[in-house]
Amino acid sequence: MFRIENFESIYNLIEKNDKVLSQKELALSRIRYALNPDYLFLMSKYLILDKRYYQSIDALLGSLKLDKDEFFLVKNNFEASKEELITKKIQVIGELFNIIGNKELSIEASKVTSTEERNNYVDKLSKLMPGVKLKKN
Repeated sequence: MFRIENFESIYNLIEKNDKVLSQKELALSRIRYALNPDYLFLMSKYLILDKRYYQSIDALLGSLKLDKDEFFLVKNNFEASKEELITKKIQVIGELFNIIGNKELSIEASKVTSTEERNNYVDKLSKLMPGVKLKKN
């Protein structure tokens, strides 16, 4: 699911609810991958363990935005997430909106089936959540 091998083991730690080891591994990866879309997904999953749902949504939205920003990806020698992971991001963000009580955005996430719908959904979230912005360098 991940383009970076180490990320699979971090994901497995998070899925096992191992907060201590997953936090340690995320911290070690942060220097090199802090804005990598896959890293941001892992960070969002970790934040869910801490019940920091709004921050998790922010990390997922940032991750989805970076997946679309070809210039940023090339400049930083990153690749967009695999399609399987992008689909998972939409699923997780939908689950998070359900947890915080935003049923409308949760239902919309569950209806995303194409790249165009995904882009429209991310654009809508970007307008609704203007605080989640990417720096233009």
